[in-house]
Amino acid sequence: MTSRDSKGLFSLLKEICNDISGTMPPHYLCMFPSNETILSSAFLAQPITIDCIYSRTGPRETGASATNPIKQARQVHLKCGSRILCIATSSVTVTSPECERLLLDEKFALGQIFRQLRVYPEFSLLDVGAQVVDGKRELQRTYLLETEGIMCQILEVFPDRDLFDIGAAWLHQGTQRKSSERATN
Repeated sequence: MTSRDSKGLFSLLKEICNDISGTMPPHYLCMFPSNETILSSAFLAQPITIDCIYSRTGPRETGASATNPIKQARQVHLKCGSRILCIATSSVTVTSPECERLLLDEKFALGQIFRQLRVYPEFSLLDVGAQVVDGKRELQRTYLLETEGIMCQILEVFPDRDLFDIGAAWLHQGTQRKSSERATN
């Protein structure tokens, strides 16, 4: 175990947040989906990709406003190679033309929208949980990000807690198992 590993996940994430952003508070940075990608990439020392699983937008008859909000349901997978790090399912409500343009026309990721607006959204942690699913320790958190013009309720599921315990070695667990299974057959 390296000295970096022994600091614990939160300390490591805080250190990475400070390296990436200077003075941005870690609880803000860690909640931005695009910055979470940066953190995961730094934590694993590998590139992270975002796969859009679905994106369903409600009617867009006139421009977004408080009286005519535009809603979108979406899900993305944050992946490193073939491994899924996080499944993020979001319910987004847009009430301003600028946020509508960024989300729907320019196809910005949620975290990029807040960056483009140059605001830190109000953050509310709604729920956290852990459970065992198919023998893996799953972590979940639900939170709300909100600023004028956009509100996002996000459920993040981290399907395997081992990611945070063993870091980059977790990436190779699946391939090592498959290789050893082929060798014994």
